[in-house]
Amino acid sequence: MSDELPSPDMSLALDAPQNAPLVSEWLLGTSAVLAYHLGKSDTARMIADVSSVEVRLWNTEYDHEGYRIVLVVEPSLYPTYDERALEGIAEVVREVLWGSGKSVDELVARPSIPRLGPDWRRQVKTADGPKPSNQGRRQQLEPSHPVEDQLRFANEW
Repeated sequence: MSDELPSPDMSLALDAPQNAPLVSEWLLGTSAVLAYHLGKSDTARMIADVSSVEVRLWNTEYDHEGYRIVLVVEPSLYPTYDERALEGIAEVVREVLWGSGKSVDELVARPSIPRLGPDWRRQVKTADGPKPSNQGRRQQLEPSHPVEDQLRFANEW
């Protein structure tokens, strides 16, 4: 079996059902490697930090196949994907798609949306509360608690 990343069928739209599972990793991987080879290592690292790509056919006027590409990134990294960084990424992605009859009409980033649990309200309300630490806590001063080397224990074991 080949170690090569499978490529999408470029004769079909990138968001076609046959292509959709392949496009995200192929487009990210190819763009990151090309950016690195072009000497744009910062852009390559930013592309490598993208979790996934959402590709949608955006414009089909005049036999044009233009796409809207959304880079999905971790919320903590999202602020680094400013206009300048996105334009650098778009340049590389345009080079990858050059000659295929497909173009990038718009490239934007969005933070990934975390999965919600049933206790999301509690999580949000306590997010700024005390953080767990590896520090011990003082045991109540009760005569029944054993003490050794100035350490108080909850029981003798």
